[in-house]
Amino acid sequence: MMKKLMLLITVALIGSSCCSNDDNLPPSETNAISVLIVDETTHTFEGGKIYNYQNDYPTYTLKVENVPPNDVGYIKVNYEEADELLYHATQIWMGMGEIIVPSPLTPAQDFEHVLTNDYVSLPTYALELTNGPSKIQEVEKYWARIQGLKVVRDALQQNNTHVHYFVQNLSDGLTQTNKWVFIVKQ
Repeated sequence: MMKKLMLLITVALIGSSCCSNDDNLPPSETNAISVLIVDETTHTFEGGKIYNYQNDYPTYTLKVENVPPNDVGYIKVNYEEADELLYHATQIWMGMGEIIVPSPLTPAQDFEHVLTNDYVSLPTYALELTNGPSKIQEVEKYWARIQGLKVVRDALQQNNTHVHYFVQNLSDGLTQTNKWVFIVKQ
């Protein structure tokens, strides 16, 4: 009987250690950057990506490269401290650009929404990165599509939150295919 009990305990310990998976832990709530994309034509939140960081960097610097679509251009946004490309998309005159990073986007339906119906305006400290200046009323139309996301609300409750945004023109010329990109650092 004692052997069976010891064997059962051993199997349970081995089983619990094998099944422990750190990937299932919730993401860091204070060291993440969310890139969220809203389509200008449909006013629809299309999805995005949440980047989680183990290191707690004392500064937050975004480096932006913006090459206008005279023929083929691009926008790149790099998080300097982590040396990570957060966003990269091509801009093509009389053609179709594409979002290269982040790819694939986490679908919009996979982002959790807050349970309340309250509205949080675009913070006064939000900064436009490029392609501006945009009228704040215009920005608010697209901010409205993401302000109710749990990841945004969680970020806005932190002390050192940063919000950046810009309009990405994927094509220029006969048609306009614009995306509004919001980068929220918590």
